[in-house]
Amino acid sequence: MNWEKEKRIEYMAFYRAKDRCTNPKNKSWKYYGGRGIKFRFASFEEFFRELGPRPKGFVLDRKDNEGHYEKGNVRWATRSESNRNKRYDTKMMKRHQSIAGKLGGSIGGRNQSLKAKALGNHNRWHAARGVTNPECSLCKETM
Repeated sequence: MNWEKEKRIEYMAFYRAKDRCTNPKNKSWKYYGGRGIKFRFASFEEFFRELGPRPKGFVLDRKDNEGHYEKGNVRWATRSESNRNKRYDTKMMKRHQSIAGKLGGSIGGRNQSLKAKALGNHNRWHAARGVTNPECSLCKETM
């Protein structure tokens, strides 16, 4: 394949996804290869035939976020579509929204967004482990 200028973006998406799944030294490996996500495209040509050119402003996304990078499970998606396709379960997302709603009126401005981010991190920690902590004041509020 000729390395035409317009295919460089697609190649970088191919390379980065493959690296996340196959290279334990990649900083994101624990979220991909480290949890069993496989990169099943044998070549860039196969990858490009499946996806075609990337539309401007789109990113590589897996339709089933628990599935592999393989034919039928990859697409070009907008950033907002990709952000909605996360592996956090809906129960934990509802809990996060509930906590953020309770605290929203009592703090404002920059502190409110920092608090929401901290609560999101708190809930992701619990979601990743599938547990709540009865000693945690935030968990007590939502139990």
